[in-house]
Amino acid sequence: MPPSSKFILAVSGLGNATGTGAAVARLFSQQLGYRIALISRPRKDVDDLREEIKKAGGVVEVFGVDSYDYKSMQDVLERVQQTWPDGRLKCAVWNTAQWWVALFLLPGREQGGARSEDAAEETQSSSLEDEN
Repeated sequence: MPPSSKFILAVSGLGNATGTGAAVARLFSQQLGYRIALISRPRKDVDDLREEIKKAGGVVEVFGVDSYDYKSMQDVLERVQQTWPDGRLKCAVWNTAQWWVALFLLPGREQGGARSEDAAEETQSSSLEDEN
């Protein structure tokens, strides 16, 4: 494993910690030495993933959330920064429920993270406009 980096990977939506989010967390820790912020609702599976990554020499913490809305994400990212004040959030994986639009990632969108067909249409429309 490479030396520990000051770079941070934040991963949300870990489910039972066996899918895409968990795989990305393992790879970034083992291959790149990133610090890993596991963002999840409380789950034993996620705690087990944290222990697995730590056992392999990684730097990892679990940051619990009750909701994936804008305010909750803002709060959790502040906690990540407080945990590793010398670190830099370099990469984030939004791996939560299908068909959700991560509004907190769009500039000027403070209502954030809610399942919204209007937002999905708006995002799709702007993607189509970018292609033209």
